[in-house]
Amino acid sequence: MIIFKALSDEKRLRMMLLLAKYDSGLCVCEMTDALQLPQYAISRQLSILRKAGLVTTKKNGLWVYYYPADTHPIFTDLLRCLSESGGFSSIGEDMSRLEKRLLLREDGMCVIGFSQDQQNGEGCNAC
Repeated sequence: MIIFKALSDEKRLRMMLLLAKYDSGLCVCEMTDALQLPQYAISRQLSILRKAGLVTTKKNGLWVYYYPADTHPIFTDLLRCLSESGGFSSIGEDMSRLEKRLLLREDGMCVIGFSQDQQNGEGCNAC
C-alpha cells in the first residue's frame, strides 16, 4: 500500500521515470535541473520514495546518488508503460534537460553541483 501512495504524486513518478531511464544513478542537483523544481522539493520527494523502498542511495565523496530499488516486476512494467505511453507531457522535456545536464559529468559523476539559476549558496554536497 505504501508503494502506491508513494507513486500517487506526479513529481515522484517523474523522478522514478528519470531514475529508471538512467540507472547509473542521479544526484539531487541533476534532478533539480531536469525537473525544474527546487532542491528542497526534490529531496522531500526522494525521502518519500526511499521510505517506500522504491529508491536506494550510494554515497560517492560529497555526492549522494539515487537509484531505482530492485522491486517487483509489476513496478518495472508500470514504469515502462508510463514512459512509453507519454502519460506525462513533461517527461520528454525532463529527459531532454537531464541529458544536457549529464553531459557536464566528469568520469560519469556530477562535479558542478547546482546550476547557477538553482544555486542558493550550497553545492551538490547539500544532496
